[in-house]
Order: sequence, then structure tokens, then C-alpha cells
Amino acid sequence: IRDSIINNASIDNVINDFKLSISVPVTNNGTIAKIAGNGALIFGNTFDNAGQLNADFNIVQMSGGGTHIGTFDVASDLYLSGGTHTFTIAGTAVSGFGTLFNTGATSDFAGSGGIGSSMNLHVNNGSLTLGASTPALDSVTVNNSGIVTSVGAGLFVTNDVSISTTSGSLSIDGPLSIFGALNLQQGTLNVNGDIDVSGSTIWSPQTASATAQNFSITGTGRLNANGGFDLGPNLDNDTLTLDRQLDIGFGSNSTWTDAGGLGNTISGFGELALFGTVDVQNTADLTINQFVDIYTDGQLNKTAGAGNINISDMYNEGQLQIQTGTL
Repeated sequence: IRDSIINNASIDNVINDFKLSISVPVTNNGTIAKIAGNGALIFGNTFDNAGQLNADFNIVQMSGGGTHIGTFDVASDLYLSGGTHTFTIAGTAVSGFGTLFNTGATSDFAGSGGIGSSMNLHVNNGSLTLGASTPALDSVTVNNSGIVTSVGAGLFVTNDVSISTTSGSLSIDGPLSIFGALNLQQGTLNVNGDIDVSGSTIWSPQTASATAQNFSITGTGRLNANGGFDLGPNLDNDTLTLDRQLDIGFGSNSTWTDAGGLGNTISGFGELALFGTVDVQNTADLTINQFVDIYTDGQLNKTAGAGNINISDMYNEGQLQIQTGTL
């Protein structure tokens, strides 16, 4: 086929055990359903969807961009791997219980076409823009140089949010509510509103390295770490820039540890408010260039590790125990 494919029919049984790659432009006015087979279905040129595409099994990949006024039903994996994708259907453009991967494309959901609340979103590279038509997702993962931006709306996430990027970010123009955990590894989280985390909040790179793997939390509002705020075992010469108040939740239990080596730093224009218990077990020095407020029910306990804790300013109306090292 030299020119293009226009589908006005129902292709309901794509069952390929080997990779099926289509390198000409495709316009889908009907239905295309990848229902079985271990091979990926790849649209290597533009794919304009005015009908319905079902990704029910294995991988459906779109590499050449497209304009989408139709719908996508995803039970497995849908990859946007290149080009520019614009979703303009009124309502939910991509739905299902699968995973939407953005691996290099520029994808725009900021208009009327949104992503369903049961979808998992992985942005490994490229950029993806959300809007008010995507009020909720099942999980969000941002890796490598991926950029996720929500314009004019907040976001609710049922499970975990993980950010591990070299130059990417997650930006939410409104409050961010996370029912699962918030995993901060490397990159930037910018939220214009409160961040409420029901599960644990963890700051720790994926692997330990003397090369700095820093994280920044910017925007307005508070970070309410209701399930505690942990410093993980891979911290080594890393800095958390915290430009908001961080409330470590009442009744929560947090552990602060590190990988040894060089020390780690918490800095920025924010404040650490301890309503729960923090157990510090650092081997390398930990410097906190912020005001630390230990409330009546809060505890800061240094129970293990030879590392010191250096705090620029502190008010204690709770409990402070230093069993090892120096405060």
C-alpha cells in the first residue's frame, strides 16, 4: 500500500503473534480492535481516529501523531511514541483499565478530550498535557525527561504517584490528592494548591550515587504527608528543595535513613511541621536549612547511625531524643 488507508468498517479481530507495522497514514472512521496475539500493532505514520480503537491485548503503538475525535478503549497498553497527538472529543477520549504510555510524543488532552479515571499514566519521555476533562487517574509515573502538565484543574490519583526524571516534571494547576503513596526520586513537582497524600511520602532516588539526584517541590499550598514522610536508603549528596510547608501527619511513623557517603540537605522556603513520629537513622550528615516545628504530639528521635543532624532553627513543644550522633 503506497498512499494511505481509510477504514470505514469494523476490524474487530486483529490477532497477530508477530509485530504488525503499518507505515502509511491511517484514518479510522470505523472500529479497529487488537484482541489477541503476542505481537504489537504499530501505526508508524499518522493515525487519525474518528471512530474507535480498542487496545485489548498486548501493545498498540502510535508513532506518527494524529488528530483524534474518536475514542480509545484500553485494556492493555497504548503507546504514544512520537509525533503530536491532539484529543478533541467531548468527554473521555481514552478509557479502560489499562496503561497509557507517552514515550516521546507531544500529547494534548487539555481540551475537551480527557483520560478515564481507571487508567494508569506513564510518561517516560515527551510531554503530555491534561485539563479539566481528566479529574482523576488510577496512577501516575513520570520518568526520564517526561513532562506532565495539568492546565486549569487539580487531579485525584487513586493509587501511587512516582517521579524519577533527569529533566522532567509533574505540574498541576490546582490541588493534588493522592490516595496511595508519593514517591519522590528525582525531578520537580509543581502544584498550585495543597498536596494531600493518604499513603506514605518517600524521598529517595532509585539508586545510590555520589552524583547529586535532587528533587524540588514548588508552587503554593501545603504538602500534607498524612501517612508519614520517609527519607530513603539511596540518598547520597542529594538535596530536597521544599518551597512549601510539609506537615508530617498526626499518628504517622517516618524513618529517615541514607546510603552513607556524602551528606544530604533539605532546603527552600518551606517549613517542616512534625505532628507524627520521625525516627532518624542517618549515617551521613543531614542538614535542614528550614524551620522545624515539633508539635505537642510530634517526636524527633535520633536512634541509630553516626551521622549528625544540622537544623537552622527549631521550636519544640513535643519530644526530642538524641541517642546517637549530634544535633
